[in-house]
Amino acid sequence: MHEDIRCRVNGEPVSQVTVTDRGLQFGDGLFETIAVLDGKPVWLQRHLDRLSDGCQHLRFSSPPDMQLLADEAAEFCAGQQQAVLKIILTRGSSTGGYSVPKGATPNRIMLLKSASRHSSEPAETGIHAGICQQRIAASTTLAGIKHLNRLEQVLARMECEGRWQEGIMLDTSGHVIEGTMSNVFLVRDSVLVTPVLDNAGIRGITRDMIMEIAASNAMANIERNVSPEELFEADEIFVCNSLIGIWPVVQIDEHRLNIGDVTRHLQQTLTEVMC
Repeated sequence: MHEDIRCRVNGEPVSQVTVTDRGLQFGDGLFETIAVLDGKPVWLQRHLDRLSDGCQHLRFSSPPDMQLLADEAAEFCAGQQQAVLKIILTRGSSTGGYSVPKGATPNRIMLLKSASRHSSEPAETGIHAGICQQRIAASTTLAGIKHLNRLEQVLARMECEGRWQEGIMLDTSGHVIEGTMSNVFLVRDSVLVTPVLDNAGIRGITRDMIMEIAASNAMANIERNVSPEELFEADEIFVCNSLIGIWPVVQIDEHRLNIGDVTRHLQQTLTEVMC
């Protein structure tokens, strides 16, 4: 294990899981990536709530104790001024193919990396983005949750290398869904718009926070289907996740945009809420 990453598996300071783990074999599990500030995982309860929801969607017969996870995460992160915590839940181990063995015990894995994964500069200067060729398949069962099957994002991320800092992904019907590692927002005529995620995509914790901030500030915000053409008609675009906060988009493909007042206001308010 890399020297600046600490690990725990089922509460023990080890860095291996068995090769029969279903997360390794089938991507049968869930994960959360959480910012750590001043020794505390940011919005931990919201992340655990999404994990719990994911366990229900994946029909975990014996989901982990979320209070135990909360206690372990809090203790693991204590003393870390700035870090990234990743929590992985797998259904456990099996050797008999896709069928889930009776009594399978979930594995809980925690990774803690000191310092932030991303530079803070893009939040100020903005980023270049592009539309990926890789599409996201629709699945009402998997939509919204952060499951371990992320091959579509891996392939889309490969398209970004050397071209953009983020790629925008569409579903198989051609609707804008999300970034490779983020959720997407547009501003058009002072209205905040984000793609509906009923059939694909991850319901990001930061996405939810931004929508709550907008509602509390009487800012018009809606979820609906978004076409790729609307990206080139928007007044402002930004992407967000729990680690980067908000990154303004200043160029998408060859189309240039300005960093607008709505984006800057939401950036400032989100930072205040996080801290």
